[in-house]
Amino acid sequence: MLHLLLVVLPVVLLPLQVQAHTSLLESLPANGAVMQNAPSVITLKFNEPVRVIRIQLLDVKGAAVSLKATGAINNQTNYAPEQPLPDGQYLLSFRVLSVDAHPISGNIGFAIGDMAAPEARALKDADPGVLILTRANRTLELITLLSSVGLVLFPLLFTLPPSLEKHRRKYLHFTAITGLITAIIGLGLWGALLAEVSLLDFFSAEVWSLANTTTLSQSTAFITLGLTIVLISTWYESRLVCNTLGITGSLIGIAGLASSGHAAASTGLLTPVFMLHTLMAGIWLGALLILLPLTQRGPDTTIIQVLKQFSVRATIVVTLLLVCAGILSWYQLGSFSALYNTPYGNWLVLKLLLVMVVLYMAIKNRWSYTPALISNLQGARLTLFRSIRIETVVMFLVIAVTTGLASTPPPEQDEIQTLLTQQVQAIDGTVLDLSMNPAQSGNNTVEMVFNKAGQPLTPKEVTLRWLNPEAGIEPLSRKAYYQSNGNFTVDEVDLLVDGKWQFKVEALIDDFTLTRFTTTVTIKKGTE
Repeated sequence: MLHLLLVVLPVVLLPLQVQAHTSLLESLPANGAVMQNAPSVITLKFNEPVRVIRIQLLDVKGAAVSLKATGAINNQTNYAPEQPLPDGQYLLSFRVLSVDAHPISGNIGFAIGDMAAPEARALKDADPGVLILTRANRTLELITLLSSVGLVLFPLLFTLPPSLEKHRRKYLHFTAITGLITAIIGLGLWGALLAEVSLLDFFSAEVWSLANTTTLSQSTAFITLGLTIVLISTWYESRLVCNTLGITGSLIGIAGLASSGHAAASTGLLTPVFMLHTLMAGIWLGALLILLPLTQRGPDTTIIQVLKQFSVRATIVVTLLLVCAGILSWYQLGSFSALYNTPYGNWLVLKLLLVMVVLYMAIKNRWSYTPALISNLQGARLTLFRSIRIETVVMFLVIAVTTGLASTPPPEQDEIQTLLTQQVQAIDGTVLDLSMNPAQSGNNTVEMVFNKAGQPLTPKEVTLRWLNPEAGIEPLSRKAYYQSNGNFTVDEVDLLVDGKWQFKVEALIDDFTLTRFTTTVTIKKGTE
C-alpha cells in the first residue's frame, strides 16, 4: 500500500496555495481613503460570518496602535482605537477564518490629514513546507479514513473468504493507526498555517491553541474518536462486537469529515448527501484493498465467486456515489460554465476525468477480465490483478484531487462580489457612500450618496472620474444624474481592464463649495 501512495505525491504538490472562501465586502476606512477626521471605529464587513484571528493597526513608523473590539454584528466586525488617532498614515492588517475553516488575509492603507494614503503592502506567503505537508498529510488522512470505512463494511456487503479475514484486520489496523496519526498532525499543520509560522514552530502553544478554536478541531475530534473505535474493533474475535464497533466508528469518522470544510458551510440537506457520498467512496476503496490480495494469491474459484457478487452489488454503490457526486457538484458549481472558467471547476473536471478512468477499469474488470478468468484463459489472473492495482492507484489520485477541491473556493464564493461598497470622507467632513455593480471589468453602474454630520446631503452637481495609471488609462469623466431616492448614479462606467482603478468624485455642494473624494478599488476580470 505504501508504494501505491507514492504515486499520489505529484498530484499533492500541484497547487501550493491556500485559497480563501470568503471575501471582504467593505471596510471603513476604505483602502486608499484620505480622511480629515480620525475614525472612531474601524469596521470590516465580509460576505459571511468570520472569526478574527489577528487584527493589527500600524502607524507610519511601524508601531502598533492598540485596538479594542467593540462587538460584531452579523458579518461585520468593529474595532476602536484605545486612543484618538493623530494625523498620519496607517496600515491595517487582518486575518480571519471563514465558516468552512479557511483563512483570508488583507491589508488596508489609509491616511488622516492632508497626505496620501500608504500603499497596502503585499501579504506574506505561507511557509511552502507547511503547505506541502498539509496537502500531503490531508491526502493520506482521507485515504486511510476511507480505507478503514471500506474494510469495516466489506464483510457486511460482500462475501469475505475466511483466508482474507486476517489480511483485512491487518490492513484495518494499519489504516486506523495511520489515520489517527495524520488527523492529529493535520490539526497542528493547520494551526501553523493560520499562525503563519514555519515548521519549526509546529509544537508551539500558539499553533495548537489557534487550531483548537477552528471547526477543524471538532472534525479532528470526531475522526480520531471514530478511528479509535475502529481500531478497538480489530481486537475482538466476536463478529457481532467487531461489526458493531466498526460501523459505529466509521459513521463517527464520516460525520467528522462533514463537520468542517465545504460540507460544514453547505445547507443542512446536503450534509447527508456528502456523508453518503463519502460512505460509498469508502466502500469502493476498501473493496479494492480486499480484491488486490485475493486476485494475487487466492484460488480461482474463490476469486470468481467474490467477483461475481461484487460486480452486481458494486453497481448500486457506484450509482449512489455518482448521484451524490452530481448533487454536490451542481450545488457547488451553480452553472455548467463554472466547470471551465473557475479554479474549482478545473479541479472538478480533473477529478471527473480520473473517476472516468476508474469506471473504465471497473467495466473492463467485469465484462472482460473476469470472464477471461472464468474461461481459464492464460494470464487472466495476472491481467485482472494489474487492472485492480491500477484502479486502486487512480482512486488514490481521485482522493488527492479531492484535497485540491477542499482548499479551492466554490464559484459562488470565489466570484467577485456583485456589489462593491466603500465609504470615503472628504477633508471638510463630508462622507460619500459609493457602491458599484457588478464590480468587474466591463460596464458598471456607480451610485453615490452623500451626508455630513450624519445628515443627508444633496449636492447641486456630481462628477465622477475614473482612471487606471498602471494600465496607462487616462481619466474618463461623466456627470451623475440624481434619483428620487437620494442617489447620484452613473451608468456604463466602463472599466476596460482589471487592476487598481482610482475613482475621483467632485461634488458641487453650493455655488461656492466644491468637495472632492478619492478612493482606489481593485477590480478583477469579469466571468462573461
